Amino acid sequence: VKSTVYMPNAFTPNNDLQNDVFMPVMDFIPESYHMIIFDRSGKILFQTEDPQEGWDGTMNGNDKAGPGVYIYHIEYQSYNVSRNDTTGHVTLIYPQ
Repeated sequence: VKSTVYMPNAFTPNNDLQNDVFMPVMDFIPESYHMIIFDRSGKILFQTEDPQEGWDGTMNGNDKAGPGVYIYHIEYQSYNVSRNDTTGHVTLIYPQ
């Protein structure tokens, strides 16, 4: 059985309880997990080893990051013991 990981491509951290955090949607609980969010210059803004914790759009839990495109890198081990990683982009949007 192949595990499935879906990565949203945008989120809106405006506290309306809809799409306020960025995190993968997985059909399994990973054995190990590490997610890192970078800005475009490579600075780490957020990281977690908890698959239930998403990025809320802040820079290391402090100031809000500006709207724009950010890079994520996720490493995880699925229940079938395969190690995987994925890197991509997510757009942070503040709706008007």
